[in-house]
Amino acid sequence: MQTTNTAFGFIAAQLRALRMTPARFCAASLALPLILIPSLALAANVTDTTPPTVVSIDFNPKSVDVTANSQSVAFTMHVTDDLSGVQYITATLTSPTVGQIQNAFLSLNSGTATDGTFTGSAMIPKFAESGT
Repeated sequence: MQTTNTAFGFIAAQLRALRMTPARFCAASLALPLILIPSLALAANVTDTTPPTVVSIDFNPKSVDVTANSQSVAFTMHVTDDLSGVQYITATLTSPTVGQIQNAFLSLNSGTATDGTFTGSAMIPKFAESGT
């Protein structure tokens, strides 16, 4: 019986701070350092203009075989933010041709919104496009 390992590339994730100011970062195959770009400024006496920082990121398993069944990929991210904190994280997985997209919604698992570990998972569907 021949099996095919399927690997989705990690394209982007979005961190949403409690102040409702999104910051985006992109990485090729989870290569760190990540570039954070704030996308919205606030007008107030004290503003939080520093985007969240990704301290670490991991996902397991590193490879999945979806020839027989869908498979789940678990994400763990340690994120800090100096003032308002992070509300949630969305990680987007795309197939090699970007024809298939799956999202992982990460929520606070331990710590605080300003220094916490976020976890979540994405389901890679059966017969998803293979690649690395």
